[in-house]
Amino acid sequence: MLETINDIVVRIADPFLYWTLFLPRDLALFVVSIGSSAILAVVRLWVTDQNYLHALKKDKKRLKEKMKAAKKEKNKEEVKRFRTLNGMAAIKALKAEKKPLLWAIIPIALLATWAFNRLDYFPAEDGQVVEYSIYLPITTAGDLVTLFPENGIESKEEGWITEVIPVSDHPIYPPHGLGHWVIQVSEEHSPYDLRIRHRDDLYTHPFTVGGRTYRMPLRPHPEHQTEGNLPPATQTHLDEYRPFAGWIVSDFEGVPGLRQFFFPPWLIAYLIIVIPFVVIIRRVFKIA
Repeated sequence: MLETINDIVVRIADPFLYWTLFLPRDLALFVVSIGSSAILAVVRLWVTDQNYLHALKKDKKRLKEKMKAAKKEKNKEEVKRFRTLNGMAAIKALKAEKKPLLWAIIPIALLATWAFNRLDYFPAEDGQVVEYSIYLPITTAGDLVTLFPENGIESKEEGWITEVIPVSDHPIYPPHGLGHWVIQVSEEHSPYDLRIRHRDDLYTHPFTVGGRTYRMPLRPHPEHQTEGNLPPATQTHLDEYRPFAGWIVSDFEGVPGLRQFFFPPWLIAYLIIVIPFVVIIRRVFKIA
């Protein structure tokens, strides 16, 4: 269900954003980020009473000035009164934030979903060596799993059959069983359906080589979930996009991510760009 919704969102956004994939990845991220900043600013201009918000901003400024003067005169009663009035003005300003946020959430969610599917990784290239894994319950350790051979895919290590090994020290996943292959892929026969056989279960993972897009690297398989375990999953280990790599110094590896908290590198860089540019756009166009 979630995968279907995800695919629908990407298809809606692609006609508007696909052209950015022809740009250098950092520039594409910058375009998406500035677009998000513009949406947040324009929506605010459209759905709020700007005269009211500007007046409220002036009132808060005047109250702060009066409170500062009262503090100098050591007039505690006036300070208390101005502080109460300032708090009431802040509550009114906070209430005014709800409407623009509600209106902006849909286009921002579309942009974010598209970016997760298009900017998070680099597509595999023709001839690239790619790691491919399956995550299974830790109770399957010692089982054999088979990756089906396909035209255009060459196994680079131990062949097509491998043993599930126990893993208990992964930084993100709980203890699990791991099956692992290293393959070299060809664009000629892309797209692929990478198929793994474990016991009586067949796991299929769509995978593309070449072009400007990729299929999501991590694919859960809830249809094979057993009670008490996380659903099995397969993963193609694509090269992660690290924004601004080499910008500051030549050996700068790019903006780091916090994937254990669902913050990939592109999202952190996205927020670094969006937040100040919302402020800049609002000031330039005098949006309250």
